[in-house]
Parts: sequence; structure tokens; C-alpha cells
Amino acid sequence: MVSSCVGLATELAKRFLERASEATCAPGSWPFKRDGDEVALNDRAPLSDETLEEVTASVLRARAAGIALDPEEVRARIRAAADPSPRRTSARRLVQLVTVVALVLVGTIVLTSSARVAGPEPSVSPAPVPTWTTLTWSMTAAAAFAGSVGQNTQLGDAIHWRGGYVLVGEVSPTTGPSSSTTGLIWASPDGTTWERVANGAGLFDAAEIDAVAARGSELVAVGNATRADAGPPAPTPPVGLVWNSSDGVHWTRNQGADATIGQARIIGVVAGPDGFVAWGQDLKTKPALFFSADGVAWQRVAQNDAAFSGQDVNQLIATSTGFAAIGGQHCQCVENTTGAAAAWWSADGLTWHASDVGTGGYFIDLFELWPGSLRALGSCGACTTKETEWGSDDDGRSWQQLPAARDVPLGLTYSTLLDDGVLIELETTPTLAARWTADGHVWHSLALAGVPLPDQTRLQVANDRTLIAAAPSEAGPPSPNSAAGLVIFVGTLR
Repeated sequence: MVSSCVGLATELAKRFLERASEATCAPGSWPFKRDGDEVALNDRAPLSDETLEEVTASVLRARAAGIALDPEEVRARIRAAADPSPRRTSARRLVQLVTVVALVLVGTIVLTSSARVAGPEPSVSPAPVPTWTTLTWSMTAAAAFAGSVGQNTQLGDAIHWRGGYVLVGEVSPTTGPSSSTTGLIWASPDGTTWERVANGAGLFDAAEIDAVAARGSELVAVGNATRADAGPPAPTPPVGLVWNSSDGVHWTRNQGADATIGQARIIGVVAGPDGFVAWGQDLKTKPALFFSADGVAWQRVAQNDAAFSGQDVNQLIATSTGFAAIGGQHCQCVENTTGAAAAWWSADGLTWHASDVGTGGYFIDLFELWPGSLRALGSCGACTTKETEWGSDDDGRSWQQLPAARDVPLGLTYSTLLDDGVLIELETTPTLAARWTADGHVWHSLALAGVPLPDQTRLQVANDRTLIAAAPSEAGPPSPNSAAGLVIFVGTLR
């Protein structure tokens, strides 16, 4: 046992000191003498040769940290031995020798044990693989999502937060000016009961809400103004808009962000380890990224222009180590083609680096949710070839083109990740189907039960074993202007 060996060595050193303080030692003699007893080192029982237990380096360091001779005790014994008489001089030299031998012995044991420690500490056993076979759907109360004639309701984004859910979007007229568009936010504590946030004092007037993100107790929603003067060809700021909330129900418009985000058309926002990052295009159509540690005070990324010069940033995602972005070369390409692939990564949201994407790839424009790694799809405009599928195993620092994209039409299969990283897919074409995978290789089909889902149902967000999906629903009598409200479905994995 390591502890017994170290303890024995320490005790041996202490006993050497005890005997040395009273010892008589003739020149050339080794044994100690006290009260007529002779104790020779050679007479001591040898250290046990039993196999030392294998311990981790961290445990060994913790044990070794507590092994030390009391410095005051050592000093006292050395002072007691520092008598100028020949007898005390010899004892003093012997004390010094014994102290060195004892310390070397302790060090040898520790070093030998360190060389024999076990390898890395065993990892925590992986969570058991789910055994789900059925996905059962129910319909929520429709009042909060009901549409009306002449309007079109659209969802922009959805997140799971604090056990509940937040959805954002907008309602716009099917005819007439876009300035009549109104942003929408819904909140639910459980996915079944929903509340539409009141548009008090015109909080969401003339605005579309495109994305929402959460970090800690702070919720951030972003979108764009739909005022007549906020559109092309010469938009008047503020264009990008920010809203903040700490409970999902009460929101305020962040007018302090008008000087930063307001100078760009915003595509989305994500929350990462160090804060929030929003992205889009500035009013000169150049890529624009903005960072905020708290979701309230925003700044444009300082080296934004240098990092993304001549490129388009299409999408951004938070990773376990920071952020990753994808896009491609900004160019006036020939018909039915796009620019070359490009990607970037950042550890903190402020400093960005170009990722290695190799050569020969087309624009990367859509992240795919995937268990354990990043996936993305690249396109080449209206090319007849399949989309290129990309993969990254290092949080977006490098990307590789995969041998072949899966044979699933883009935009007709919707995915979401559960909290434990399991991927759920809902396919709507050619037939409605669902499946899940824990590793991206082995897929398991799910039988659909409960209320039937419309063909246009789209997965929005998930938590644990609960999935939230949405589908359009007609409101009013059939006519070209009968708008779509929304129907929300809650799915449970069993």
C-alpha cells in the first residue's frame, strides 16, 4: 500500500532523529546506541514487497501533500545535537546524514509509486441508450395561435428555457404594406399551456422577430424593423432590433442597441459560453457580427471586416467551446452557381478565425443538427447535383466534405436535439415518418400515435422526452386571403 510505505518511511525518519539526539557514535561505527541497546539498520525488517495499489495521480498527489516532517521538530533536534563536544559533533553529522537518507527514502517511494499509478481516471459510464419506439402527439389549445382572415402568421425561432418554451415570429397582412407586420412572442411553462405576449404600447409594431436565445436568466430576441423607410434601397436606422426579458412574458425594447445592431439587418442570435452573438449584414451589405456579455450592451466585433472580407456569413451556431459560423465567398457568380465555401470559429465571440475548409467546395449555408459533432449542408444555387454535406469534429475549426449527402430532400426533414444529444427527425415528404439516433450511425424508427399531424408539420424544439411542433391552420372561409394561423403539437417519446 502506498500510504503504508510512506507512513513507514516517515516513522523511520522520526525514530532516527529520536535516537540520534541521544546517540553515542564511535568513528566508523554505524549502529545507534541508547540505554545499552544496539539497533542496526540491517536488523530492521525490510519494507514489504507487496504489490502497491494502483491509484490515480491526483489521489497520490493529495496523499503526498500531507507527508512532511514537522520543520520545528527537525530544527529543535538539530539544535540539540549541535553541541561542540566530539560526541555531539558526531551525533550532529549523523543527524544530517539520517535526515537526508530519510528524505531520499520518502522521495523514492513517492516517485516509484508515481511511476506505477494507473492511467487516466475511468470516465463516467455513458448514459443508457434510449429504447423509444413510439412518438405520441397531442394538440394544444389553439387560442394563442389563432389567425384571422387576411393575415399570415409565421414562426421564426423557438427555444427551451427553464423548463418551458419561448417561440417568436410575426403576423403580417397577406396584402398591403409590410409596415403592418407585428412581431409575436409566445411563452409556455410546459409546452401545453401557451400565452401570447401582449403588444403593450406598440412594443412589437412594425417589426418581425426572427430569433431568440437564452443565457442564464436573460432572454434576447432579435429581428428587423418593417417600416417603409427601413427597407431598400437606402434603409434608415434603426433596422436591427433587440428585445430583452427575464421571464419570457414581460419584454422591453432595447433601444440602447440601436447604435450598434440598429445599423444592420439581423439574421439571428445565439448564446454561447461567454455571451450572445448576433449576426447579419450592415447597411452596406457587408457581414456584421455583434457581441454582448449580458444581452443588453452590444458591440460590433472589432476585426469584423478583416475576418470576413469578401465573404457572406449565412449562419452561426454556439458550440461547447465557443461559436462556429458558415458561409462562402461573396460574388456575382455565373447563373446557378455560388461562391466558394468558407467557415469561421471563435472561442469568445469577439475574435474570429478562418476555418480550414479545404478546396473545391461550394457555399455552406445551413447547419444540420447532429449528435456529437457539427454537420452542415452546402449548395450551388440551382445545380442539379445533391447538396454537399460537411462535417466537423472540432467545433468548426476544420470542415471536411463527406462522401455523399443523405438522400433526404432539403427543407422537408426537420430535426431537433434533445438535452442528452439524441437527434430526432420528423420527415414530411414523401410520407410522414419519425426516427432517432444517439450516434448518427444507427437509426431507430418511431411509430406515430395520438392525433394525426398535417403534412406541413415542422419540429421546433425539444426537451428531455418532449417535442414541440407547429403546422399552419386556415382561419376563416377558404379564399385567396384566408390566412394561416398556427396549430401547436406536443409529442412525447415512449
